[in-house]
Amino acid sequence: YIRWLQMAVFLPILRLHSTALETLGKEPWNFSWEAETLGTEYLRLRHKLIPYIYAMNYRSYNDGRALCEPMYYEYPELNESYEAKNEYFFGSELLVCPVTTKLDAKTKTAATKVWLPKGRWTNIFDGKIYKGNQTVYINSPINTIPVFAKEGAIIPMSADNGNSWGCPERLNIDIYRGNNTFNFYEDDGETGKYKNNEYSISTMTVSEKDDTLTFEIKGGKAMKCIPQKRTYTLNFKDVEDFDEVTVMVNGLFTPVTSGKSFIKISDISVEDEIIVTLTGVVARKNKPVYDRALDCLIHLNGNNMKKVILIGSPGSGKSYLTKFLKDRTTLPVYHLDKLYWYGSWNHITREELIKKQDEIMKNDEWLIDGHFQSTLENRIKNADTIIHFNLSGKTCVNGVKHRIKHFPIRDDMPSTCVESELDPVFENCMLNFKKEKNKEIYSLMNKYPSNVLTITSKKMLNTIIDYLIFYN
Repeated sequence: YIRWLQMAVFLPILRLHSTALETLGKEPWNFSWEAETLGTEYLRLRHKLIPYIYAMNYRSYNDGRALCEPMYYEYPELNESYEAKNEYFFGSELLVCPVTTKLDAKTKTAATKVWLPKGRWTNIFDGKIYKGNQTVYINSPINTIPVFAKEGAIIPMSADNGNSWGCPERLNIDIYRGNNTFNFYEDDGETGKYKNNEYSISTMTVSEKDDTLTFEIKGGKAMKCIPQKRTYTLNFKDVEDFDEVTVMVNGLFTPVTSGKSFIKISDISVEDEIIVTLTGVVARKNKPVYDRALDCLIHLNGNNMKKVILIGSPGSGKSYLTKFLKDRTTLPVYHLDKLYWYGSWNHITREELIKKQDEIMKNDEWLIDGHFQSTLENRIKNADTIIHFNLSGKTCVNGVKHRIKHFPIRDDMPSTCVESELDPVFENCMLNFKKEKNKEIYSLMNKYPSNVLTITSKKMLNTIIDYLIFYN
């Protein structure tokens, strides 16, 4: 019910179906406390979005652009746009990815595969910023779904109380760094007078250059349906702070109320021309590596962290982290790689290794380190926590070089692997292996959702190690 309602907020029609049967009511208060609370929150969000949706409906009328459009409308030349079947544009500013997978009982999140086109994209719910031109998996708790504002997005929303659908007296405008123009359309919402040019279009423009951000509003027309005086609150959603703000209304300096990332301008007519300039802008960034690692480790603590696997390319540093986890948790640790590959360990066959892994996973607690591919799906399926190493190919190649130089290898390994320096052919094969296996890993993690901590750099790995040392 909640996921259905969340998606409906970003569709042309949001309607809670009615019925003559009292037992089939769809009102939020007929469901759980969680459904009622989140349902109310999302219905109010929809109401706030009326100014944005109405402006986009004018775009549909005037330009023939639908409110909801598939990705290939905007990017017909890219194959990824045709494969992104679970996402769409909601107007010109927002990218929506409905959650259509079940909430995992262990992690309390649902995984959604998202293709982000080129540019900068910001999740409007948690503020996390993503670099485009990639496919990512978003794990959403029950209170959010993946909705992204594009670089330079301008989203006008009503801040009026009550259920009014008219032109708002208080207008909140969410602004994201970049360069963009938004045409804010208003009319009386009831009659056909717009056909006689009885409407107003205010042009809103955001522009960014170095550490200066400028936002302008101009071109509006006074009408009976639009309040004579209006209050604008400009929310710069991906700005952390700024040194100075200058606001000019009709060419005159105007005092305003401001905070770290918002500007409030009162007693403004729709015909007034407003220019807001922020200098010394500090762009908001995602949490530092340490804080992200700390969040993951806190979340992995407790009852959820009972069945853990470490997966990734050879040489990525899995065993390095395993050593610290072994010393600082009560989990029994098993090294599949060492059991199979290294001559210094007892030699066992592939079939014996698969049998041993199955026996291990019958237990209530375990930590398995290894990239043994033929049993990967079974490990991911049974794990409640996945620590995925996705370091650069160069880092992994160097790691393998170090491993081969310092550890004995089984006699039946290819002769190339025994050399202390890998030849270019082997390096290239390994990089391709990493690329293909990552596709498989992401596909399986999406199929069997778990707690997932993805390690993408040596810095992040070392941060986690430092935390484990400090914490213990």
